[in-house]
Amino acid sequence: MMQLILRPHVVKRTGVVLGLAFALVVAYSMVYNYPIRFRPKWSTKPNSVAALYPSRTVPDTITITPARDTSTSMSFSWRTSEAVPDGVIQYVTDNAASENYEEATAVMTSLTSKELRSDNTIHCFSVTLANLKPATRYRYRVGSKSTGKWSETATFSTAPQKAEPFSFVYIGDTQIKPHRVGSMLEGIEKRHPEAAFYMIGGDLVDMGDLRNLWDDLLARTHSIFSNKPVVPVMGNHDFGDNGFGANIYNAYFNTPNRDSQRPDKVFNYSFRYGDAAFIVMNDMDVKGQSDWLEKALQAAEADGSAFKIVMFHCPVYNPKQHRDNPAAKTYWVPLFDRYKVDLVLSGHDHSYMRTKPLRAGNAVENGQTGTTYVVATGCDKFYKFEKLDIADRQFTNEATYQLISISTEADGRRLAYTAYNRNGKIRDSFVLPSEKGKQ
Repeated sequence: MMQLILRPHVVKRTGVVLGLAFALVVAYSMVYNYPIRFRPKWSTKPNSVAALYPSRTVPDTITITPARDTSTSMSFSWRTSEAVPDGVIQYVTDNAASENYEEATAVMTSLTSKELRSDNTIHCFSVTLANLKPATRYRYRVGSKSTGKWSETATFSTAPQKAEPFSFVYIGDTQIKPHRVGSMLEGIEKRHPEAAFYMIGGDLVDMGDLRNLWDDLLARTHSIFSNKPVVPVMGNHDFGDNGFGANIYNAYFNTPNRDSQRPDKVFNYSFRYGDAAFIVMNDMDVKGQSDWLEKALQAAEADGSAFKIVMFHCPVYNPKQHRDNPAAKTYWVPLFDRYKVDLVLSGHDHSYMRTKPLRAGNAVENGQTGTTYVVATGCDKFYKFEKLDIADRQFTNEATYQLISISTEADGRRLAYTAYNRNGKIRDSFVLPSEKGKQ
C-alpha cells in the first residue's frame, strides 16, 4: 500500500510560498486601499446561495423616491413574498385627527433571482401618489388587502412649491460593507435631520446581479429611506456581469422615468425640488443620451431654476490614473457650459475631488461662470489619486458625505456645500451663488 510521505523541506518550502503569497495580497490591499474580498464564481450559479433576508407576507425594503413634481407627488416601492398577490398604500396628513386614510393601488411585478436556492421569487410593488399638498408631512403604511398584513407606519414630506431653504445629502459609491454604510447614514440623520433627501452616485452594490447585496443594503438603510426619498443612479457594478442588476434596480426603486420605452433612457430622470432642478443620468451611452440631457436642461432653464444639479456615476474629470471620459467631455460638458449647470456629482474613482469652477475643461476665476465637479465615495474602498491642476481639493482614504444647502440671502439664492467624513468632521466646503445672472 502506497503511503504519502511529506518531506520536511517540502512542507517548509510550501509554507514559505503560501506565506509570501498571502503577504503580497495583504500588501497590495494596504498599498492600493482595496479591500480583500472572497467572491467565488459559484455564488452566481443557479440555486447556489440562500437568501440573506428572506421576504415575508409583511412588506419590507420600503423605499421612497422622488416623483417629477416633488411638491404634489411622491413614489414608493416595497417587496413581499410571492404569496402576496396585491399591494396598496394608505396615507393621511400627519396632523389629521383620525386614521381616515386615502388609498392607492400599487403595481405588482414578479422578480426571480436564479442564484438563490430559497426565496428566489418575490413580489415587488410600486405606486406614485399624486395631488398631494405641498410642504406637507404625511404618514403612511403599505400592505395587502388580501392578507391583511401591513408595514409599520412611516412618514414623508412633500417639497415646497416656491423658493424656500432646504438641504440634501450627496454620497458617492456605497459599494461594499453595507453595515458601515448604514451606520454612516444613521449618523448623518442624527446630525442633519433637516436633510430633505439623499442622493447616491452609483455603484450602490458590488455585484448588481446578486439580490442578496441589494437586500443587505436596503435592510441597513430602511429606517431612513422609508421616511425620506433616496435618489439613486446606476453604476457599472450595479448592472452586474449579465445585466440582471438593472431588473433588481427597477424593481426596488420607483424612479420617474422607469416606464420609458428606450432601454438606454430608462435610468435617466429629472425632478424639481423648490426652485432647484435635479437631473440624473445613466452614463452607459453618453453620446446617445445627449439629446435627453439637453431637453432636461432646457426644461430646467424654462422653469427658471435657481440651481441646476446633475448626477451620474463616472466622472468627467478622473482623479484616478489611467481613466478618461472623452465622451462626456465631448458631448456633455458643452451642454453643462451652455445651460450653466452649477454642480455635477459623480463617484466611481473612490477618492475625493472638487474642481475649481470650469468652462470647457478650464478653470475660471469667477465662480459665477463655471461648473463645479465633485467626485466622492461613501464606502471603505479607496484608490490613489492623480493630482489634477483643475482640482481645488483632493484626498483619499476617507469616506465622505456632502451636505448641500440652498438658502436665500440678501443678494439672492445661495448654495452652500460642506463635505464631512463619517464622524462629522468637515473636510471641504464652498459656496455658490445662484446661476441666474451668469454671463
